[in-house]
Amino acid sequence: MEQTEKTSLNDFLKVLTKDRGLHICIHDVSGILRCDELHIDYEYTIHSQSFCEAAKSSPAGYNACIAAKTYSNNRVINTGKTFEGVCPFGLLETAVPVVIDSETKCIIYAGHYRLPDETAEKRCAYMAEKVGASEKLLKSELEKCEKLSDRSFLLEAALVVSGYIKLLYEKNKDVPVREKYHWAVFNTMKYADENFRRPCTLRDISRLCRMNEKYLGRLFSSQVGQTFHEYMNARRLDYAAKLLSSTGMKIIDVAFESGFQTVTYFNRLFAKRYGISPVAYRLGR
Repeated sequence: MEQTEKTSLNDFLKVLTKDRGLHICIHDVSGILRCDELHIDYEYTIHSQSFCEAAKSSPAGYNACIAAKTYSNNRVINTGKTFEGVCPFGLLETAVPVVIDSETKCIIYAGHYRLPDETAEKRCAYMAEKVGASEKLLKSELEKCEKLSDRSFLLEAALVVSGYIKLLYEKNKDVPVREKYHWAVFNTMKYADENFRRPCTLRDISRLCRMNEKYLGRLFSSQVGQTFHEYMNARRLDYAAKLLSSTGMKIIDVAFESGFQTVTYFNRLFAKRYGISPVAYRLGR
């Protein structure tokens, strides 16, 4: 069987994290990940493990995670230093800036391990009550996370990834980028595609991108041809139409499951787009 070299960052992350409790998340703040060899799957751009999904299952839980990520990003970029901490829900994490030409290009988060003591369980129970998430589900997912006694492993893993990113960047820095969108617009679209069912706002994303909200909104509209709000609603309506066609869910449940805050607003937007009400749409299928 012919062997082919796998040199992409995505392949590297797959090998590094395979069959381990380690999760790597790389937060791009410059567009460095846009070239082919540095492109990574969405799961490596966010905290995407099952525990994290359980933590973000309630609106307040999602907002807590976004606030923590924004704080961490700002701290790393403002200080230019690595730091270790514990996420709001109790998992260990180390953040490492990738600095090239005196500029932080991206931030590597290495983590998803439990503390060896009972701190994680206590914090998990506290946050579940605070954000209205299922304590039973969170604790069940927490039990699947490995305990880590040697915290230096997280820093070592992040530094290895940082070194590889720098090597690939140097190799590809003069290669033209094929992606037509500005990196922040592309990241915003991708984030919206994956989080439209949550209370995702342009303000949140602009903070993650470290970009002025109004500027990002104008940039998004000019390149995508829709406002961010219109784009989000389109994703939600697409999903709602699929639910109406494939499930027997109540209309109000379809609205909430698709990310709408009220069924009245959902009905109005749905009728405007499809020309008929959600009920009529379902009956017509």
